[in-house]
Amino acid sequence: MENWQEDLLSASLMVKNEYQLFEVVKSTASKLGFDYCAYGMQSPLSIAEPKTIMLNNYPGRANLQTHNLKKIFGRRRVLMV
Repeated sequence: MENWQEDLLSASLMVKNEYQLFEVVKSTASKLGFDYCAYGMQSPLSIAEPKTIMLNNYPGRANLQTHNLKKIFGRRRVLMV
């Protein structure tokens, strides 16, 4: 996948919501050889309370705040977009 960044950018302009975009992110990560991926975005719709979106396909209760990701994922490759 030579131009995967461009493909993700193009997809972000065509999808209707963050969940559809995450499906594209998961597919791209898989094609690149990653087992898991995460997607985060902050939308500055309100300066006082910006909307933050964090999606991932990590197994179980793992999330971005976990400090010991190596213990959870072992030798699997994880892509964070």
